[in-house]
Amino acid sequence: MEAHIAEVTETTSQVWDRGQSASVKAAARRPLPRVTTLAISAGILVCATGFGLIAFTWSRVAGTLNVALQLPFFVSGGLTGLGLILVGLTVVSIAAKQREALTRTQHLNELREAIRELRAALREEGK
Repeated sequence: MEAHIAEVTETTSQVWDRGQSASVKAAARRPLPRVTTLAISAGILVCATGFGLIAFTWSRVAGTLNVALQLPFFVSGGLTGLGLILVGLTVVSIAAKQREALTRTQHLNELREAIRELRAALREEGK
């Protein structure tokens, strides 16, 4: 059983070592970039602007009973606000997925290092 674990570990680490340069490994250990945090903040700001535009449009339309006078406000403010909300949510979603991918990559690299250390400890123990 232990030989099988060592064989799988060696195969995994050999593939990792062969496919990755030292700079890529070092880059994977860096902290998360601030870009994702800024993108999430920007997306939230765009969403808030969209909601504000919808609220403004509603305040202008609420007092008007004539539908023909309401339509320009609805088209220019309501639909634009809805578009801003969708764009903001898309930006937040993409930034959150990027952040999760970076975190997952870092965790996998930490796991690889732990496996290497464990393999080295098992080799020393077996000697």
